[in-house]
Amino acid sequence: MNDYNHIKVKLQKFIKKFYINELIKGILLFLSLGLLYFIFTLFLEYFLWLKPVYRSVLFWIFVLVEIGLVINYILIPIFKIYGLKDGITEEQASKIIGDYFPDISDKLLNTLQLSNLNQHSELIDASIEQRSKQLQLIPFKKAIHFSENKKYLKYALLPFLIIGLVYFTGNLSSFNKSLTRVVHYKTAYKQPAPFQFKVLNKSLTVVEGSPLKIDLEITGNSIPNEATILFSNQNYYLVNNGFGKFEYSFSNISKPINFYFEANGFTSKTYTITSLEKPSIIDLKMVLNYPNYTNKKNEVITNTGNAIVPEGTKISWQINTVKTDAVNFFEQDKKLNFEHSTTDYFSFTKQIISNLNYKIAVSNKQLINYESLNYSIQVIKDEFPKIYVESNIDSISREPIQFAGQV
Repeated sequence: MNDYNHIKVKLQKFIKKFYINELIKGILLFLSLGLLYFIFTLFLEYFLWLKPVYRSVLFWIFVLVEIGLVINYILIPIFKIYGLKDGITEEQASKIIGDYFPDISDKLLNTLQLSNLNQHSELIDASIEQRSKQLQLIPFKKAIHFSENKKYLKYALLPFLIIGLVYFTGNLSSFNKSLTRVVHYKTAYKQPAPFQFKVLNKSLTVVEGSPLKIDLEITGNSIPNEATILFSNQNYYLVNNGFGKFEYSFSNISKPINFYFEANGFTSKTYTITSLEKPSIIDLKMVLNYPNYTNKKNEVITNTGNAIVPEGTKISWQINTVKTDAVNFFEQDKKLNFEHSTTDYFSFTKQIISNLNYKIAVSNKQLINYESLNYSIQVIKDEFPKIYVESNIDSISREPIQFAGQV
């Protein structure tokens, strides 16, 4: 019965190849059906923007469908290859082989049926052995052709073709967003507007107390006629300048402002106007310490930096400020620093010898030399005493002579 046993081994190899072929076909069908259903799920969410409850149903149906496809097309053939699940019987395999090889016809099936008889005789055994020898040279495995699975390749390539079209049309990001919403099905997402808000201002930073005009452009497939700006729990209509251009003006901005836009029920992201603290002088005082030769009492001048002083006068500038980190004294191209003694108090002392045009500027961390004030000091020079005398002397006249002079 060695020949018969060899036939049995060949049958088992045929059955194994049969299910390897089924596995190859199953992988191609899984790629086709699984990916197509995956794409269908994403397209459904892309167009409908489902609520979380419906997205959860969509997600779990997708999971169940994919699991079913994996079990049916991949796991079951694998289990049958390794004998973990019953597959076709030897009799069924012999019919497939008989159909493929006309010369065999039912010989292989009849041989198996004779072998399965409960009663055996020398005649039956001899018949089995004879039939087995006749089937010995028949290549059973050739009844299976892996190349027949090529017809499933076009179905497996179809979803990749769709994904490629989505990529080249520039909609892959929307595809990915749909996937994110399906995966995070419990999260509530708001459908994006059919138009986009774009602030045209290059900067939203202003100096404290300054105005700012916000220029808004709305682009997209559907441009609204009206738009509002919302800030400080209030909303105001924007001025419509046409062609999707809108504007709104803020006045006297003294602190940061968070705002956003709304149109046709859709809102923009939140923008922030940054207000820079403005350094400023609130009190300017000049203490004039006159030189001794003038016999003048010292004097204090307030709220101005202009003065006329004798040569040699020592001036002390005393300044009170707000939101200021530094005060500078500019004389031509020379920069000198005021002394910072307390939080908002600065002082600087200089002896004046000649006329002086100068500038005082205040700064903080955000604004350098922001407020700049120009002043001048006129100097009365310390000169020697002079006498000017004029007379009306006439060499002919004997009249009294008059003298006029100036000291």
